[in-house]
Amino acid sequence: MSGHGGFYGVWALHFDPSRGRGLGAPFQVKAFDDPGFMIPRNTVIVEISVTQNALAVPLQQTSGGIWTLDNVDR
Repeated sequence: MSGHGGFYGVWALHFDPSRGRGLGAPFQVKAFDDPGFMIPRNTVIVEISVTQNALAVPLQQTSGGIWTLDNVDR
């Protein structure tokens, strides 16, 4: 995971098991750049599960609102 750009995303690196090292440059697998569904900023609690053809990532749904109060001095 990388928080480059303000939102966390999942990145990968091709791996050569015979040499035990990465190949090439990292590439982005998925960007979670929607404030409605994003990887939690507290990455201590984030665990990613990876299989051969699937990726499971916990997402946090956030929302907010602006409230205005009229006649609060009455």
